[in-house]
Amino acid sequence: YPVPLVRELIDRASRKYGTPCTSSVLPVQVQVTGACTDTGTVVEVVRPSGDFQFDQTFPLASVISETLKGQLSAAAGEDRLTRLLAAPPPYPWWVKIFGYGMWSAGLSLVVEPSKINLLVAAVLGLVVGVLCRIGDRYPSLANLVPVFAAFIVIVVEELLTTPRTALKKVMALHGPPLGPM
Repeated sequence: YPVPLVRELIDRASRKYGTPCTSSVLPVQVQVTGACTDTGTVVEVVRPSGDFQFDQTFPLASVISETLKGQLSAAAGEDRLTRLLAAPPPYPWWVKIFGYGMWSAGLSLVVEPSKINLLVAAVLGLVVGVLCRIGDRYPSLANLVPVFAAFIVIVVEELLTTPRTALKKVMALHGPPLGPM
């Protein structure tokens, strides 16, 4: 959810439950500070360990809706969020890779519809899906996935759209190939 929406939802929930608070919402962290009392001030900081999967967004919206209506206790909400985050993906790993290919192919039809663009976009989408799967399996590489994916897609696109220009660039860097052109 976008930062302004999260901030608004926290404010609405705190008003509904009668617990005034201030919040600081960042893309990677949320800090909620309660009212000052004789025993001190409650400060809660949450740093999500990962993103919600698409299949988790509707149950999350249900938790938010019940919270805003005052129908969910803090303990019950915490329990539901914990179970939601711990839930395994509903589909096998390869479906995500296939989904990237389908999504990419669909977008190619919007940008410039042709059979070759559809094929190239689908294959590149599958490559990006494999890279994302690697990022899922090895969290230390997850931040590099967008860089590698963009690099591979741009290089392939450049080689396919302007092969002569690309060959000239390669020749300028490494010399002529072995044999006639």
